[in-house]
Amino acid sequence: MRRTRDLARGVALAGLIALALAACGGYQTPGGDGGRQAQPQQARQPAAPAQPDAVVVKQASSRFGQILADAGGRTLYAFTKDVRGSGRSSCNGGCVATWPALTAEGTPLAGGGVPASLLGTIQRQDGSTQVTYNR
Repeated sequence: MRRTRDLARGVALAGLIALALAACGGYQTPGGDGGRQAQPQQARQPAAPAQPDAVVVKQASSRFGQILADAGGRTLYAFTKDVRGSGRSSCNGGCVATWPALTAEGTPLAGGGVPASLLGTIQRQDGSTQVTYNR
């Protein structure tokens, strides 16, 4: 039980570090974005409009600080083996069975505290569309 809890804390910490780096503009996004850096959120955005079956990513508070969550309040994690800018996820098979990806049929919506410009999608091996953040 302790090992599972330590693993969960480690993964949560990795997600928080990724969120902190994105919020601080601490690294550049690769590719065709002109070297633009992620900018910190200046003003709180209103919650995304309600749309049937829309996938919403929002900022939430946790005992570890601010995190990303889906509309149901479930924590979203970063997978450290994913290569930034690769356009694909390294988490497949048993990995995705343990850590399911947030998938969407359309464009994900930015909820409170999340800049819409940092949300995106990639195509997964199974053909589904995975939601990404600052990728």
